[in-house]
Amino acid sequence: MSKVVIAGDASGTGTFTISAPNGNTDRTLVLPDEAGTVLTTASTTVLPKGVPVFKVHKVNATQSVTVNTWSKITWDTASYEENCSFDFTNNRIILPVAGYYLITAGIAMFATGVNQMGLQILKNGSIVTTICNRYLAAGGSANGSDVVYFNGTSDYLEIYGYLGGSSAGAFYQDISNSYFSGTFLGAA
Repeated sequence: MSKVVIAGDASGTGTFTISAPNGNTDRTLVLPDEAGTVLTTASTTVLPKGVPVFKVHKVNATQSVTVNTWSKITWDTASYEENCSFDFTNNRIILPVAGYYLITAGIAMFATGVNQMGLQILKNGSIVTTICNRYLAAGGSANGSDVVYFNGTSDYLEIYGYLGGSSAGAFYQDISNSYFSGTFLGAA
Protein backbone atom coordinates (compact mmCIF):
# COMPACT_ATOMS: atom_id res chain seq x y z
CA MET A 1 0.00 0.00 0.00
CA SER A 2 1.23 3.52 -0.86
CA LYS A 3 1.96 5.92 1.99
CA VAL A 4 0.86 9.52 2.40
CA VAL A 5 3.59 11.80 3.72
CA ILE A 6 3.11 15.42 4.74
CA ALA A 7 6.49 17.17 4.75
CA GLY A 8 6.86 20.56 6.40
CA ASP A 9 9.21 23.33 5.28
CA ALA A 10 11.84 23.96 7.98
CA SER A 11 12.11 27.67 7.09
CA GLY A 12 8.36 28.35 7.24
CA THR A 13 6.56 29.58 10.33
CA GLY A 14 2.93 29.23 9.20
CA THR A 15 0.55 26.38 9.90
CA PHE A 16 -0.88 24.26 7.08
CA THR A 17 -4.30 22.92 7.98
CA ILE A 18 -6.33 20.24 6.21
CA SER A 19 -9.92 20.39 7.36
CA ALA A 20 -12.95 18.30 6.53
CA PRO A 21 -16.18 19.97 5.40
CA ASN A 22 -19.24 19.97 7.63
CA GLY A 23 -21.17 17.14 6.02
CA ASN A 24 -22.54 13.65 6.51
CA THR A 25 -21.33 12.13 3.24
CA ASP A 26 -18.04 10.26 2.88
CA ARG A 27 -15.70 11.83 0.32
CA THR A 28 -12.53 10.48 -1.26
CA LEU A 29 -9.74 12.62 -2.66
CA VAL A 30 -7.76 10.71 -5.28
CA LEU A 31 -4.36 12.08 -6.23
CA PRO A 32 -3.04 11.40 -9.74
CA ASP A 33 -0.07 9.05 -10.16
CA GLU A 34 2.21 11.87 -11.26
CA ALA A 35 4.22 14.72 -9.83
CA GLY A 36 2.77 18.20 -9.99
CA THR A 37 1.20 21.09 -8.16
CA VAL A 38 -2.30 21.16 -6.72
CA LEU A 39 -4.20 24.10 -8.20
CA THR A 40 -6.15 26.55 -6.10
CA THR A 41 -8.24 29.62 -6.87
CA ALA A 42 -5.06 31.69 -6.37
CA SER A 43 -2.99 29.63 -8.84
CA THR A 44 -1.57 31.31 -11.94
CA THR A 45 -2.79 28.37 -14.02
CA VAL A 46 -6.27 29.00 -15.36
CA LEU A 47 -9.06 27.08 -13.72
CA PRO A 48 -12.48 26.67 -15.35
CA LYS A 49 -13.78 29.37 -13.03
CA GLY A 50 -11.31 31.95 -14.36
CA VAL A 51 -11.07 31.35 -18.09
CA PRO A 52 -10.85 34.25 -20.55
CA VAL A 53 -14.15 35.01 -22.24
CA PHE A 54 -15.31 38.08 -24.14
CA LYS A 55 -18.11 39.39 -26.34
CA VAL A 56 -18.16 42.73 -28.15
CA HIS A 57 -20.81 44.31 -30.38
CA LYS A 58 -21.24 47.04 -32.94
CA VAL A 59 -23.93 49.07 -31.16
CA ASN A 60 -23.36 52.81 -31.58
CA ALA A 61 -22.60 53.47 -35.26
CA THR A 62 -22.78 52.13 -38.79
CA GLN A 63 -19.52 51.48 -40.64
CA SER A 64 -19.50 52.56 -44.27
CA VAL A 65 -17.21 50.46 -46.45
CA THR A 66 -16.07 50.25 -50.04
CA VAL A 67 -17.73 47.41 -51.93
CA ASN A 68 -15.59 44.56 -53.28
CA THR A 69 -12.95 45.18 -50.59
CA TRP A 70 -12.29 43.37 -47.29
CA SER A 71 -12.59 45.88 -44.41
CA LYS A 72 -11.68 45.48 -40.74
CA ILE A 73 -14.81 45.56 -38.59
CA THR A 74 -14.81 48.14 -35.81
CA TRP A 75 -16.42 47.36 -32.45
CA ASP A 76 -17.65 49.79 -29.82
CA THR A 77 -19.28 48.01 -26.89
CA ALA A 78 -18.30 45.07 -24.68
CA SER A 79 -21.06 42.85 -23.29
CA TYR A 80 -18.44 41.19 -21.10
CA GLU A 81 -14.68 40.81 -20.80
CA GLU A 82 -13.64 38.29 -18.17
CA ASN A 83 -9.92 37.73 -17.57
CA CYS A 84 -9.05 39.57 -20.80
CA SER A 85 -9.40 43.04 -22.29
CA PHE A 86 -10.61 43.90 -25.81
CA ASP A 87 -8.49 46.48 -27.65
CA PHE A 88 -11.08 48.91 -29.07
CA THR A 89 -8.34 51.17 -30.51
CA ASN A 90 -7.07 48.42 -32.84
CA ASN A 91 -10.33 46.40 -32.87
CA ARG A 92 -8.63 43.16 -31.84
CA ILE A 93 -8.36 40.75 -28.95
CA ILE A 94 -5.21 39.33 -27.39
CA LEU A 95 -6.12 36.47 -25.08
CA PRO A 96 -3.72 36.11 -22.12
CA VAL A 97 -3.77 32.33 -21.62
CA ALA A 98 -2.18 29.90 -24.07
CA GLY A 99 -4.57 27.31 -25.45
CA TYR A 100 -7.51 26.69 -27.73
CA TYR A 101 -10.46 29.11 -27.97
CA LEU A 102 -13.85 28.90 -29.61
CA ILE A 103 -14.21 32.11 -31.63
CA THR A 104 -17.56 33.21 -33.07
CA ALA A 105 -18.43 36.28 -35.09
CA GLY A 106 -21.30 37.73 -37.05
CA ILE A 107 -21.87 40.87 -39.07
CA ALA A 108 -25.07 42.45 -40.31
CA MET A 109 -25.28 44.76 -43.31
CA PHE A 110 -27.62 46.79 -45.44
CA ALA A 111 -27.14 48.06 -48.98
CA THR A 112 -28.64 48.25 -52.42
CA GLY A 113 -26.80 46.74 -55.34
CA VAL A 114 -24.90 44.32 -53.11
CA ASN A 115 -25.21 40.61 -53.91
CA GLN A 116 -22.64 38.97 -51.65
CA MET A 117 -21.18 39.43 -48.21
CA GLY A 118 -18.50 37.67 -46.26
CA LEU A 119 -16.76 37.50 -42.94
CA GLN A 120 -13.17 36.53 -42.13
CA ILE A 121 -11.46 35.68 -38.86
CA LEU A 122 -7.81 36.73 -39.02
CA LYS A 123 -5.07 35.68 -36.60
CA ASN A 124 -1.96 37.89 -36.62
CA GLY A 125 -3.06 39.27 -40.00
CA SER A 126 -3.55 35.87 -41.67
CA ILE A 127 -6.92 34.36 -42.59
CA VAL A 128 -8.10 31.55 -40.31
CA THR A 129 -11.68 31.22 -41.59
CA THR A 130 -13.78 32.75 -44.37
CA ILE A 131 -17.58 32.63 -44.39
CA CYS A 132 -19.50 33.94 -47.42
CA ASN A 133 -23.25 34.43 -47.77
CA ARG A 134 -25.33 35.46 -50.75
CA TYR A 135 -27.25 38.67 -50.22
CA LEU A 136 -30.83 38.46 -51.44
CA ALA A 137 -32.80 41.37 -49.94
CA ALA A 138 -32.22 44.80 -48.40
CA GLY A 139 -30.13 43.35 -45.60
CA GLY A 140 -28.32 40.25 -44.55
CA SER A 141 -25.83 38.74 -42.19
CA ALA A 142 -22.85 36.39 -42.18
CA ASN A 143 -21.75 34.48 -39.11
CA GLY A 144 -19.55 31.57 -38.21
CA SER A 145 -17.06 30.11 -35.77
CA ASP A 146 -13.76 28.29 -35.54
CA VAL A 147 -11.38 26.90 -32.93
CA VAL A 148 -8.16 28.93 -32.80
CA TYR A 149 -4.94 28.39 -30.84
CA PHE A 150 -3.44 31.38 -28.96
CA ASN A 151 0.10 31.54 -27.58
CA GLY A 152 -1.10 33.66 -24.62
CA THR A 153 1.27 36.57 -25.25
CA SER A 154 1.24 38.10 -28.73
CA ASP A 155 -1.36 36.30 -30.88
CA TYR A 156 -4.34 38.49 -31.77
CA LEU A 157 -7.60 38.15 -33.70
CA GLU A 158 -9.51 40.59 -35.88
CA ILE A 159 -12.72 40.32 -37.90
CA TYR A 160 -13.00 41.52 -41.50
CA GLY A 161 -16.13 41.95 -43.58
CA TYR A 162 -16.83 42.04 -47.31
CA LEU A 163 -19.67 43.44 -49.40
CA GLY A 164 -19.63 42.46 -53.08
CA GLY A 165 -21.69 44.32 -55.65
CA SER A 166 -22.10 47.52 -57.62
CA SER A 167 -22.84 50.22 -55.02
CA ALA A 168 -21.92 51.35 -51.52
CA GLY A 169 -22.97 49.56 -48.38
CA ALA A 170 -22.44 49.56 -44.65
CA PHE A 171 -22.11 47.18 -41.71
CA TYR A 172 -24.52 48.37 -39.10
CA GLN A 173 -25.12 48.35 -35.41
CA ASP A 174 -27.16 45.33 -34.43
CA ILE A 175 -26.57 43.74 -31.05
CA SER A 176 -27.90 40.36 -32.19
CA ASN A 177 -26.14 40.07 -35.56
CA SER A 178 -22.91 42.13 -35.30
CA TYR A 179 -20.76 40.49 -32.64
CA PHE A 180 -17.33 38.99 -31.94
CA SER A 181 -16.83 36.58 -29.06
CA GLY A 182 -14.52 33.92 -27.71
CA THR A 183 -14.04 31.55 -24.82
CA PHE A 184 -11.21 29.35 -23.61
CA LEU A 185 -11.65 25.65 -24.40
CA GLY A 186 -8.48 24.14 -22.98
CA ALA A 187 -4.71 24.11 -22.92
CA ALA A 188 -2.65 22.60 -25.72
